[in-house]
Amino acid sequence: MALCDDAGEAGSAVASHTMVTVLVVFVVAALIQLTGALYVRGILVDAAAAGARQQALAYAPPGAAQERVRELLAKAAPGVSVSRLVVTRTPAGPSLPGRSLVVVDVDATLPILGPIGIPGGLHARGHALAEERTWRGRGG
Repeated sequence: MALCDDAGEAGSAVASHTMVTVLVVFVVAALIQLTGALYVRGILVDAAAAGARQQALAYAPPGAAQERVRELLAKAAPGVSVSRLVVTRTPAGPSLPGRSLVVVDVDATLPILGPIGIPGGLHARGHALAEERTWRGRGG
């Protein structure tokens, strides 16, 4: 009598290999999607901060932050759409009396399957200390 009977397991290597291959493909696809979502989040955070810095310049025109955020997102993540972009000025706080902060809030699409995703699924906020406009006349 044999201790191992291989007759009942004929063909199981093919089925096992197929199931493991499908599992590995799904895991790799999930990792690629996670990497893409993290990339878009990083770009969104950078764009919000750059927009805040742009609007915080002393002689920046109104809408400079929106233009900068949309420009950076269009170049770095073309498939991402912005669902909300709000720029506000708030007091800097008691440590910097009389100064203000520029705050840029951006909501964008969270990519789930390639560029297709959840609108407003990602949120980023950028801050910058606003420059003051100063004018020095002649001789001063």
